[in-house]
Amino acid sequence: LAISSLDQLVSQLPGPPRRWSPDQAALAISLARLGLKPTRPDYRRVDQLLELVLTRGPAVTLTAPDSRAVALRDSARQLRVLSLAGQGRLDDARGLIANFVGRPAELLALLDGLDRIAVTIRTTRPTDRRRLGELQLQAAQTLEPQRKSLRPEDRRRLDRCMAQAYVAAGLPLRAAALYQDLVKKSPRDWRLRSRLAEIRVAIGTADQLKTAVNDWLVAEGLLKAGSDDWMSVRLQTLKTLHKSRHRAAVPRWRNRCRARRPETTRRATEVRSEVAVVLSILTPDSVRPRSLRIRKRTTRPFSEAWPGPAEPGCWESAVP
Repeated sequence: LAISSLDQLVSQLPGPPRRWSPDQAALAISLARLGLKPTRPDYRRVDQLLELVLTRGPAVTLTAPDSRAVALRDSARQLRVLSLAGQGRLDDARGLIANFVGRPAELLALLDGLDRIAVTIRTTRPTDRRRLGELQLQAAQTLEPQRKSLRPEDRRRLDRCMAQAYVAAGLPLRAAALYQDLVKKSPRDWRLRSRLAEIRVAIGTADQLKTAVNDWLVAEGLLKAGSDDWMSVRLQTLKTLHKSRHRAAVPRWRNRCRARRPETTRRATEVRSEVAVVLSILTPDSVRPRSLRIRKRTTRPFSEAWPGPAEPGCWESAVP
């Protein structure tokens, strides 16, 4: 329904030679994002749409570029690399990336966050994502000889792009090593610390899971207690505890969650309800309130049951 509604709106956008306004270009990009979400996306249709955004969207001037126009252009480029990779047009994707080799700032903008988009959309097949990661890695490596001439913030951005490329290419240990260096350089960046924890959880060994819990804790300490981001990080801490089978710490976590005064935004409310479900799963029945004691467990694995609501009868009240 959302795709058909957006498709109808995009079809009414002005034709050539008129350029699209930022709002109109954003509408087309939203349709492209939705178009990449199905299990079998129509990559060709998405690619055509993104090409229109790049050719007819708001112009980016070299003298005084508009920040929104730049952001829209970068988003369209990133999504187009995904659409080309999804069609198996890896040479075309490589060519799109190669166009910006002589422009480090634009190449970094193209690469930065590309892995995040692929993860968010979650439609790219593992083989395609690996190829995409290899493309990212090749492009990022072309900037290595220019590292000394880059600004300090661009050098950090290059390191982040390299780490993202290692993740997408299926080389999480190298990615973890790079993110460790990034965290050392920016110890108060909770997003970097959280990304490192995510990679450790994906690796999944006992040592990495144990260290991931510590990374989540550090990330929590950098955030305002009870905020949306704090609650999201706390949720990941609990999930990692569950995955590592570290049940002994659950009563302490339950008390910490109750001691906080969370925000009342919609996102915080949703995360808080997920936290409550995870705590109910992790908390031993002997210390569980009578109203939440388990009568019947679901036979589905936790990973399959999460994050949807509990099945009817899974968590039954023990109070008549």
